[in-house]
Amino acid sequence: MGKSLTAPNPVKRAKRPTSASAKVEQYKARLEELFQTVEAWAKEWSPKAQVKRIPSQITEPVPGAYSVDILEIQQPGLRRPVRLRPLGCYIVGAEGRVEVESNLDHESLMYIPGGGPDMTIQVGGASGRLPKHSKARTLRKETAEGWVWVQSRLMGLYPTLNDDLMHRMVEVLGR
Repeated sequence: MGKSLTAPNPVKRAKRPTSASAKVEQYKARLEELFQTVEAWAKEWSPKAQVKRIPSQITEPVPGAYSVDILEIQQPGLRRPVRLRPLGCYIVGAEGRVEVESNLDHESLMYIPGGGPDMTIQVGGASGRLPKHSKARTLRKETAEGWVWVQSRLMGLYPTLNDDLMHRMVEVLGR
Protein backbone atom coordinates (compact mmCIF):
# COMPACT_ATOMS: atom_id res chain seq x y z
CA MET A 1 0.00 0.00 0.00
CA GLY A 2 1.15 3.54 -0.71
CA LYS A 3 2.29 6.26 1.62
CA SER A 4 -0.74 7.69 3.43
CA LEU A 5 -1.56 11.23 4.41
CA THR A 6 -2.71 10.99 8.03
CA ALA A 7 -1.86 12.91 11.14
CA PRO A 8 1.43 11.85 12.77
CA ASN A 9 -0.37 10.41 15.80
CA PRO A 10 -3.87 9.23 14.77
CA VAL A 11 -4.83 8.47 18.39
CA LYS A 12 -4.34 12.07 19.55
CA ARG A 13 -6.81 14.52 18.03
CA ALA A 14 -5.65 17.93 16.86
CA LYS A 15 -6.53 20.91 19.05
CA ARG A 16 -9.83 22.45 17.98
CA PRO A 17 -9.75 26.10 16.94
CA THR A 18 -11.81 28.48 19.07
CA SER A 19 -12.61 31.12 16.42
CA ALA A 20 -13.66 31.19 12.77
CA SER A 21 -10.36 32.79 11.73
CA ALA A 22 -8.40 30.10 13.60
CA LYS A 23 -10.46 27.39 11.91
CA VAL A 24 -9.72 28.91 8.49
CA GLU A 25 -5.99 29.11 9.28
CA GLN A 26 -5.99 25.46 10.41
CA TYR A 27 -7.78 24.47 7.16
CA LYS A 28 -5.31 26.44 5.04
CA ALA A 29 -2.38 24.72 6.83
CA ARG A 30 -3.96 21.33 6.13
CA LEU A 31 -4.46 22.30 2.47
CA GLU A 32 -0.81 23.34 2.20
CA GLU A 33 0.32 19.99 3.60
CA LEU A 34 -2.04 18.15 1.22
CA PHE A 35 -0.87 20.15 -1.81
CA GLN A 36 2.83 19.74 -1.01
CA THR A 37 2.35 16.00 -0.59
CA VAL A 38 0.34 15.62 -3.82
CA GLU A 39 2.91 17.73 -5.71
CA ALA A 40 5.68 15.39 -4.51
CA TRP A 41 3.61 12.32 -5.44
CA ALA A 42 2.91 13.72 -8.92
CA LYS A 43 6.66 14.19 -9.53
CA GLU A 44 7.24 10.59 -8.35
CA TRP A 45 4.60 9.31 -10.79
CA SER A 46 6.27 11.19 -13.64
CA PRO A 47 9.14 13.70 -13.49
CA LYS A 48 7.49 15.44 -16.48
CA ALA A 49 4.25 16.07 -14.60
CA GLN A 50 3.17 19.71 -14.65
CA VAL A 51 1.82 21.01 -11.36
CA LYS A 52 0.62 24.56 -10.80
CA ARG A 53 -1.35 26.55 -8.27
CA ILE A 54 -4.21 28.78 -9.28
CA PRO A 55 -5.31 31.53 -6.86
CA SER A 56 -8.95 31.23 -5.83
CA GLN A 57 -11.36 32.31 -3.14
CA ILE A 58 -13.86 30.55 -0.89
CA THR A 59 -16.85 32.27 0.70
CA GLU A 60 -18.46 30.58 3.69
CA PRO A 61 -21.27 32.04 5.84
CA VAL A 62 -19.33 32.18 9.11
CA PRO A 63 -15.79 33.33 8.28
CA GLY A 64 -16.74 35.07 5.02
CA ALA A 65 -14.35 35.15 2.04
CA TYR A 66 -10.75 33.91 2.19
CA SER A 67 -8.02 33.11 -0.34
CA VAL A 68 -6.91 29.57 -1.19
CA ASP A 69 -5.12 27.92 -4.09
CA ILE A 70 -6.43 25.30 -6.48
CA LEU A 71 -3.81 22.66 -7.32
CA GLU A 72 -3.78 21.57 -10.98
CA ILE A 73 -1.95 18.45 -12.16
CA GLN A 74 -1.29 17.56 -15.79
CA GLN A 75 0.23 14.10 -16.13
CA PRO A 76 1.99 13.16 -19.41
CA GLY A 77 -0.20 10.90 -21.53
CA LEU A 78 -3.46 12.10 -19.97
CA ARG A 79 -5.80 14.43 -21.87
CA ARG A 80 -7.36 16.34 -19.00
CA PRO A 81 -5.81 18.32 -16.16
CA VAL A 82 -7.02 17.29 -12.71
CA ARG A 83 -7.67 19.95 -10.08
CA LEU A 84 -7.82 19.78 -6.31
CA ARG A 85 -10.36 22.52 -5.52
CA PRO A 86 -10.91 23.42 -1.85
CA LEU A 87 -14.58 23.85 -0.85
CA GLY A 88 -14.21 25.02 2.75
CA CYS A 89 -13.71 24.13 6.37
CA TYR A 90 -17.33 24.39 7.52
CA ILE A 91 -18.42 20.97 6.31
CA VAL A 92 -20.98 18.72 8.00
CA GLY A 93 -19.20 15.63 9.29
CA ALA A 94 -15.67 16.87 8.57
CA GLU A 95 -13.19 19.69 9.13
CA GLY A 96 -12.55 20.44 5.47
CA ARG A 97 -13.40 19.31 1.96
CA VAL A 98 -11.55 19.29 -1.36
CA GLU A 99 -12.97 18.23 -4.73
CA VAL A 100 -10.64 16.27 -7.02
CA GLU A 101 -12.08 17.11 -10.42
CA SER A 102 -11.71 17.33 -14.16
CA ASN A 103 -14.29 18.10 -16.82
CA LEU A 104 -14.98 14.33 -16.83
CA ASP A 105 -16.12 13.86 -13.20
CA HIS A 106 -15.15 14.53 -9.58
CA GLU A 107 -14.33 12.79 -6.30
CA SER A 108 -14.48 14.19 -2.77
CA LEU A 109 -11.78 14.32 -0.12
CA MET A 110 -12.58 15.30 3.47
CA TYR A 111 -10.40 16.00 6.47
CA ILE A 112 -11.70 13.77 9.25
CA PRO A 113 -10.64 14.12 12.88
CA GLY A 114 -9.73 10.82 14.53
CA GLY A 115 -12.96 8.89 15.14
CA GLY A 116 -14.93 11.48 13.21
CA PRO A 117 -16.16 14.87 14.37
CA ASP A 118 -17.92 15.29 17.69
CA MET A 119 -21.67 15.46 17.54
CA THR A 120 -23.82 16.85 20.34
CA ILE A 121 -27.22 15.27 20.79
CA GLN A 122 -29.92 17.13 22.72
CA VAL A 123 -32.66 15.05 24.32
CA GLY A 124 -35.68 16.59 26.04
CA GLY A 125 -36.14 20.22 26.82
CA ALA A 126 -39.68 20.59 25.46
CA SER A 127 -41.25 19.69 28.82
CA GLY A 128 -39.63 22.63 30.56
CA ARG A 129 -36.83 20.50 31.98
CA LEU A 130 -33.26 21.27 31.06
CA PRO A 131 -32.14 19.45 27.91
CA LYS A 132 -29.78 16.51 28.30
CA HIS A 133 -26.69 16.76 26.11
CA SER A 134 -24.65 13.81 24.98
CA LYS A 135 -21.44 13.90 22.93
CA ALA A 136 -20.67 11.14 20.46
CA ARG A 137 -18.21 10.46 17.67
CA THR A 138 -19.69 9.96 14.23
CA LEU A 139 -17.21 7.31 13.04
CA ARG A 140 -15.38 4.39 14.59
CA LYS A 141 -12.76 5.57 17.07
CA GLU A 142 -10.01 3.77 15.11
CA THR A 143 -10.60 6.05 12.12
CA ALA A 144 -7.28 7.86 11.70
CA GLU A 145 -7.18 11.63 11.55
CA GLY A 146 -6.37 13.00 8.11
CA TRP A 147 -7.54 13.31 4.52
CA VAL A 148 -9.87 10.56 3.33
CA TRP A 149 -11.67 9.72 0.10
CA VAL A 150 -15.46 9.77 0.45
CA GLN A 151 -16.05 6.40 -1.20
CA SER A 152 -19.54 5.81 0.22
CA ARG A 153 -21.31 8.15 2.61
CA LEU A 154 -24.14 5.67 3.14
CA MET A 155 -21.83 2.81 4.06
CA GLY A 156 -19.35 5.00 5.94
CA LEU A 157 -16.40 4.01 3.73
CA TYR A 158 -13.64 6.60 4.02
CA PRO A 159 -10.30 5.14 2.84
CA THR A 160 -7.27 7.14 3.97
CA LEU A 161 -5.75 9.11 1.11
CA ASN A 162 -2.43 7.69 -0.04
CA ASP A 163 -0.24 8.03 -3.13
CA ASP A 164 -1.73 4.96 -4.86
CA LEU A 165 -5.31 6.18 -4.37
CA MET A 166 -4.47 9.73 -5.48
CA HIS A 167 -2.60 8.41 -8.52
CA ARG A 168 -5.62 6.32 -9.50
CA MET A 169 -7.92 9.33 -9.16
CA VAL A 170 -5.64 11.41 -11.39
CA GLU A 171 -5.43 8.61 -13.97
CA VAL A 172 -9.21 8.09 -14.11
CA LEU A 173 -10.20 11.77 -14.05
CA GLY A 174 -7.43 12.74 -16.47
CA ARG A 175 -8.39 10.30 -19.26
